[in-house]
Amino acid sequence: MSMKILIVDDREYQRKILKSILVEHEIFEASCVLSAIESANKNNPDIIIMETIMPAGGGYGALKILKSNDQTKNIPVIMTSGKNMNFDIYYSQQLGAAKLLPKPFTKDNVLEVLKFASVPYLKHCLEKELNSINQTDPTRIKI
Repeated sequence: MSMKILIVDDREYQRKILKSILVEHEIFEASCVLSAIESANKNNPDIIIMETIMPAGGGYGALKILKSNDQTKNIPVIMTSGKNMNFDIYYSQQLGAAKLLPKPFTKDNVLEVLKFASVPYLKHCLEKELNSINQTDPTRIKI
């Protein structure tokens, strides 16, 4: 299943590594917090993979904004980090990230985390579809 994935990192080589692993998916890129938020609103990605430490608010600041926006709050966000993993895992989860992807990346590592993070998105899509059906014909399916 091909997904729309937004990759957010201020370092181009990190984005290239992820793009080379995720070739079967539609990829959007952002190199800063502002462009990440704009791209998420414009492109409505299925998943966002975002670096924790970036200039101008960083990944954590962007995560807070994305999770407080009705349009983007249900998009699973995978945070990436190569530093202080215990803190990053804890803080990412507190802010609503689906998972933390440690650096350096391996193909298996990326695909496993992507699979895990897509489950909440798929559940959200199913719930949205069922709610739509219930509104159209309340006698068909109950959640």
